[in-house]
Amino acid sequence: MSTGKVETHQKNQNQTLLDHLQLLEKQMLALLNNTPVATALLRKDTHIFCNDAYASLLGIADRKSLLGKSIHDLVHTHEA
Repeated sequence: MSTGKVETHQKNQNQTLLDHLQLLEKQMLALLNNTPVATALLRKDTHIFCNDAYASLLGIADRKSLLGKSIHDLVHTHEA
């Protein structure tokens, strides 16, 4: 196989993998969005995903308003 054909084949394989990953991501998000279980994903204490059940548990109407917020902003600590 010539170098050009190898590069084209590799690009096609990479695109196929990328397409597959994007499909899996869509399916995972659909599953997480539709589960009745309160679910959130955080990175370094910051919300990067949460579903409606999670927002409802916290008494928040719009789950998207939680994105980018620190968990520490939502949790009240009590001093003794």
